[in-house]
Amino acid sequence: MKENKSMRDNFTKKTLDILAKRVGGLCSNPNCKSSTTGPRSETTKIVNIGEGAHITGATSKGKRFDKSLSREQRKSPDNGIWLCGSCAKLIDNDPTRYTDGILKQWKQHAEDAALRKVEGSTVSHANMIDNKISYKKRRQESNSPEIVGKTTSISLPLSAWTRFHEIDIKYDALFKKLSLLMRNGEYEQAIDCYWKILYFTGTRERWDDRTILSNKLLALSRKEKDYKTTGLILAKGQAWPLIYTGDYDLAEVILEDALKCFKKDNEYSKAGIYYEYMADIFDQKGRLDLALVCYKEARKRYNKDIDEELVELKRKFVITKYEDKKSGSRIVALEFLIEKFSKIKNYKEALAEIELSKSLYMLKDNDEALNRAQHAYHLLNDKIIMPRNAIKAKEVLCTIMEGKQIVEA
Repeated sequence: MKENKSMRDNFTKKTLDILAKRVGGLCSNPNCKSSTTGPRSETTKIVNIGEGAHITGATSKGKRFDKSLSREQRKSPDNGIWLCGSCAKLIDNDPTRYTDGILKQWKQHAEDAALRKVEGSTVSHANMIDNKISYKKRRQESNSPEIVGKTTSISLPLSAWTRFHEIDIKYDALFKKLSLLMRNGEYEQAIDCYWKILYFTGTRERWDDRTILSNKLLALSRKEKDYKTTGLILAKGQAWPLIYTGDYDLAEVILEDALKCFKKDNEYSKAGIYYEYMADIFDQKGRLDLALVCYKEARKRYNKDIDEELVELKRKFVITKYEDKKSGSRIVALEFLIEKFSKIKNYKEALAEIELSKSLYMLKDNDEALNRAQHAYHLLNDKIIMPRNAIKAKEVLCTIMEGKQIVEA
């Protein structure tokens, strides 16, 4: 017997429109995020492959039905989540795994991400204009002793980052090449191309591109039952951007999935990335004790390679951040870290410069503090090009130039 449609608490057209627009028309599944709308050949029409799915069932026979809700509550936007057609079918095929709690979490994260994009588009445009003006002014005044000060004494190899400017030129071609390789199922070549541009998408904050590429390659790696690569894509391709943008809870969920993949493949060393990224999360949450425990676990698994060296430097950097900013030992440690991060071409070189500039400023060495902050901003804004971190450097630089007190977030 077919279900009577009049008994279903269906969403109205207005509610469906609200659900779609609140997430920018993207699928709310954090492992998908596919675009669900686009143009049709007729210029007055659009293609829609998205669905407003019920979080709790629309009928008593529906998936995740909650009898405590009224009909109006079941039909409200609060009980809906916007998904692509495939993901809408997925959650109803396995309601035990995709509980109402999981779906609510997906929805919240998707809406938060959409809001950050809306807020960030205005801010980033203003910052971009401001940064260009600032950079032009700095170049015009580059011979001024008030601005340059002791900068010439800092000999860091900025040219080490030129490879990313080369990728700037080739990026569109590489993106198209990788998309074609994945579409043709040329798995090994696709993996090689993916790793070439992954770090670049992070420094340039091309999160949409990174998500699209990671999701597509993730599907291929799972099909190939390549658990090691699946785990690395989950960690580096999906979790790391979430850590960078502050979405720690979802990052932890994805990292747990990555760890399961490494265990399936008996990849003991690759599990190091799980502990390294968990340490990064605890650091951002202000949990020094847990961060240090996780960095220690990561070092055990990396086993004397470049990753182990980086983790040890990150561990030392975290410790210095919690030390007294006027401590002489902190300054010595930061100078050591700057040199080491520079040698392995890691962006934390600039973050250590920011911390050093704060210490020098608090010790009244304003000229050197200004030079260090300028160098950090120049490195992040003009060389590596990491917009969010460049803004942090700029805030410290402006604080020093204006003679204000440094306020920690």
